[in-house]
Amino acid sequence: MKHPTSNWAERPRAGISDIWNSALYEGANWTELDNPVVASTAKEMPTAVIPWHEAKRTHKRKMAKGLRDYHVDAFIHCYIDDQKFDGEREGIWKQWRFFFEVASHFDGILGVDFSTNADFPEPVKRFQFHKMHVIEHGAIQRGIPTIVNARWGTQETWSYCFDALPENDVLCIGVVGSGLRNLENRPMFDAGLRRLIELKHPKTLVVVGSANYPIFDEVRASGITVVQLDGETSRHFKQKERRHV
Repeated sequence: MKHPTSNWAERPRAGISDIWNSALYEGANWTELDNPVVASTAKEMPTAVIPWHEAKRTHKRKMAKGLRDYHVDAFIHCYIDDQKFDGEREGIWKQWRFFFEVASHFDGILGVDFSTNADFPEPVKRFQFHKMHVIEHGAIQRGIPTIVNARWGTQETWSYCFDALPENDVLCIGVVGSGLRNLENRPMFDAGLRRLIELKHPKTLVVVGSANYPIFDEVRASGITVVQLDGETSRHFKQKERRHV
């Protein structure tokens, strides 16, 4: 059965704008919780990452110089404060076409990571998870190499936060700003990661931020490959930027 969003663009009445981003849902297969099914499509593991706000600055500089065919050997991530990628004017949810335009000049995207703070109302947290996978689906549909993001919150989110994630695939997680240096924050993170592995059996975890915590030793011991990348624009990218034109 077709989802109601599947042919929205074919039947809007005059004067209507697509304020619900239904164009992002085209071609989706749906979970029972009405999230688009996603799978990682990147053929190569990232060797460098750049946060969205810096990727955007890079794009604007290149365009100003007339370098419309430039390419940067780095993946864009959103493991940053939400106001830097989910604002009213230039947030990737509202301005997704611009996000994809910029991403087309990079190796791909990972870490589409809208916040799901414990004190958010439950419907807001659910919508944040939904947005992650809608953006990922839209990128995949447009041929942008994508590594699917996994995120979890307190235990009550486990009934829906892993929905739509692929099994036996590559997933990315972010530990930037996670507070894992404080011992009291680790049990919830560790429990969620164990639950993710139990349900989805990832073959590779791309970790943006430090992977020097005991839980990742446990992950490696289970046979899962851990690829660790720095959260800020990586040194690898900074050293090579001048050649990425």
